[in-house]
Amino acid sequence: GMSPLSLATPEGFFAVVYFQIHGKLSTGLSETKKKLFRPDSVRGRVVEIGSGFGDNFLFFAENGINASFTAVEPNSHMMPRLRERVDESGLSVSLIAATAEGAGGLIAGGSVDVVVSTLTLCSVTSLESALDNIYTWLKPGGKLLFIEHLPAIQGSPYRTMQALIEPLWCACGGGCHLLRDSLQHLRLIQGFSVGEVRDVEWSDGKKEPG
Repeated sequence: GMSPLSLATPEGFFAVVYFQIHGKLSTGLSETKKKLFRPDSVRGRVVEIGSGFGDNFLFFAENGINASFTAVEPNSHMMPRLRERVDESGLSVSLIAATAEGAGGLIAGGSVDVVVSTLTLCSVTSLESALDNIYTWLKPGGKLLFIEHLPAIQGSPYRTMQALIEPLWCACGGGCHLLRDSLQHLRLIQGFSVGEVRDVEWSDGKKEPG
């Protein structure tokens, strides 16, 4: 279990909050994951950024997805549970304790087929550095598959609500900036072409060869 002392640090607080809500969150994401993470799309050498408690590895195992995985997760409070999930999944996973921005040199350039991200791009400190790393890791034609928060339309009540809850969310939500439009950033980075966005819930960004 989580010790009350882990509440003393922002990362610890996030681990507790996330531990309480991640089950429900994962269930809600399940249908979206089934569309995006399929045996024909997640294969070869796969890097997951922000693995959290490792929910995706159980999902991959249950859905017949088998690849050579690397999990990149910076939050030490999540590591014990992540290791348990990895063992439970029976998949081949190596763990890297780092952020997506800080893991640059730890994964060889041009060596990765697919990068997977579930609600992680919104919380990186520098989206540009994270995407630069992802772009470097991917082989030509490699793919970034991500599920992300997308901002509501400017001026809508939902967007206003996001603006109101963002400061609190940043304090206890692992730094997740709800208002960041990851897709816009992807389009700005040369080399990524953004695939179609379905259900406004997920995107399949493909690295242009060459």
